[in-house]
Amino acid sequence: EGEVFFEILRNDKIYGITLQNSVLRSKQISLQPFIPPIVKNIVPDSPAAQANFQTGDHIVKINKQRIFSFADIAKTVQNKPHKSLLFTIERNGNTKTISVPIATRTIENKEVGFLGIEPQSVMESRPLSVAQSITKSISETYHVIARTLQGVGQMIIGKRSTDELGGPIRIAQLSSQVAEVGLSSLILFMAFLSINLGLINLFPIPILDGGHLLLYAFEAIWRKPLSEKMVAVLMNFGLIVILSLFVFTTFLDIMRIESIGTFIHNIFN
Repeated sequence: EGEVFFEILRNDKIYGITLQNSVLRSKQISLQPFIPPIVKNIVPDSPAAQANFQTGDHIVKINKQRIFSFADIAKTVQNKPHKSLLFTIERNGNTKTISVPIATRTIENKEVGFLGIEPQSVMESRPLSVAQSITKSISETYHVIARTLQGVGQMIIGKRSTDELGGPIRIAQLSSQVAEVGLSSLILFMAFLSINLGLINLFPIPILDGGHLLLYAFEAIWRKPLSEKMVAVLMNFGLIVILSLFVFTTFLDIMRIESIGTFIHNIFN
């Protein structure tokens, strides 16, 4: 359980690599799909549009630094707000250089550079029949629930940090960011939230539906209803648990806002 096994296809050969979860977390290793540094779409009125970028442009260098993937572009641009960058691009077999003043937008109270280009999608879509769609949706829902329960369990036993929890502020921020990617990503994010909220609602906490089912099970075993006083105590306990979780996740969201988090850290240290 503390290991992750990877199978890697390299030069038509499959290699196996095993890494410890602790190593993955300490090294902050991030695995992302390779996206070529080719412009697929251009955001209207963005710096890229004003600099006459075109669909199909292959960005090979930024300020003489070699670019190998779209992630290299994003990292370079985001770290250079208010700067002008020199882009070397290949277009229709020719190479040209474009100077672009990078715009700025704020994400989580932090200024990041913004260019206004979108990459080629690495997602493949294919039509499914009604039966295939139902089967696929059930399978994906099962995997989301399983991963969520696994994460909650790891947090309870201390194998996973509670910093991964998010409250209403975090959900709003993520919704905004996902909406910028596209409608399909936003719908997928909404489905993920719905599954998680539905799962949480089934937790055996009084005041939630799962808590009501638990009380009904107790009454079925004891063959008599619980007293009104006992039900009131359990409901108040459930309300305290939910409110405490809400306050805790909201506090984590606020701490993620850099300026506020630094201010609070300085107060208590």
